[in-house]
Amino acid sequence: MKCAEAFPKKFKKAAVFFMAAAAASAGMVFGHETEKVALAGGFNMGVPNHWAEPYMKNLYDRGLLRGDSNGNMNPNQYITRAEFVSIVNRAFGYTEKGSNPFKDVTGNEWYADDISIAYNEGYFSGDGKNISNATGKLTREQAVALLCRNTNIEEVPGSNTSFSDSKSIENWSRGYVNAASQKGYISGYEDNTFKPKSYITRGEASKMFSDAAGEIISSSGDYSLGYTTGNVTVSSSGVTLIDTIITGDLYITQAVGLGHTYFDNVHVLGDVIVSGTGESYAGKSSITFGDSTLLNLIVTGSSDNIKTIKIDGTTTIENTKIYTSTFLEELAYRDGGFKNILFKGDEEAELYLTGDFDQVTVMGPENKLYLNDANVDRLIVDEEATDAEVSIDSDSYVSELLLDVGTEVTGNGQVGDRKSTRLN
Repeated sequence: MKCAEAFPKKFKKAAVFFMAAAAASAGMVFGHETEKVALAGGFNMGVPNHWAEPYMKNLYDRGLLRGDSNGNMNPNQYITRAEFVSIVNRAFGYTEKGSNPFKDVTGNEWYADDISIAYNEGYFSGDGKNISNATGKLTREQAVALLCRNTNIEEVPGSNTSFSDSKSIENWSRGYVNAASQKGYISGYEDNTFKPKSYITRGEASKMFSDAAGEIISSSGDYSLGYTTGNVTVSSSGVTLIDTIITGDLYITQAVGLGHTYFDNVHVLGDVIVSGTGESYAGKSSITFGDSTLLNLIVTGSSDNIKTIKIDGTTTIENTKIYTSTFLEELAYRDGGFKNILFKGDEEAELYLTGDFDQVTVMGPENKLYLNDANVDRLIVDEEATDAEVSIDSDSYVSELLLDVGTEVTGNGQVGDRKSTRLN
């Protein structure tokens, strides 16, 4: 991964857009800051001309990875579970500890806090029977699954024809391996195998992590990345990102909580995956996209807090998938806005809409849609959305309402062309 430099000039929006290492046994430690730092021990691969050097150097420069007492990065050593989750926690900004259900973690180990954090975030569950196996090695498919659970990329079903040994990939990891392969996080060996059961080395894990996380913004402040090849990860609230083109994905992690995160003149060619944020202070939206262009917006993660997202100016979002309780506010110009929204949350998930929307489709059973001062050109309740509810307030209007399943529709709003039901 190469860190993008700031561009001082503002982009022409439409034209440019389309053109752990461990303290265990070897005395290794992880840094506690995700900014670039100069480490007194120096950087030494320990192996001359190793292919993983740029990836390990990247993590080292960001304080995510250190070597042993001699500075050796030991790229050919297998990485442990504790080492891997330590990198994940630092990069994605996870700091909140929870309970410790693991009998083999006493609290005195160097990795005790990281295991607690990883368990609390919900991406690490150990080996079952309250055993973390923190010092155990990590297989390649396990590492992919752990990383993908944190980027929240969507699984890709089916077999993977890219690898000759795809049949040996377990069902629980197959969707993640497929997705990671498509996005370029992982690649096979020269013999076209993936070797899912083989243990992953520190060098291999560093490459996979560098490619997946991309440019990491881990503290509040103003940033401009210019033209960025690859992904960008935002793991802190209070970030303002301007004048940036991202050729890969933009990840807004679970660590981005209350507060305000603003994107101005940001254009993303891949997916924008929002798993963090919540209801912002002072009634403001947690995330605002101004004068930006997104192809795919995916809102996922915990339903503990309602995700709040606002768009304004010339912002256009072609496709939006909502998998958790969310509030969307649309203040974009006439030609911008949300073009196509798919709402498929867990049971009882809620979606609140304010503004103008082209098409909204409800697909999740028992999902609840609330239109508050909203205009929707086409609203569809899919046959899969059994027991869904739609509320249309008196300031809202739906031009076309299509119900493929019996649906409770309430409120005093108006509906133009409707099928199968009437307002109660």
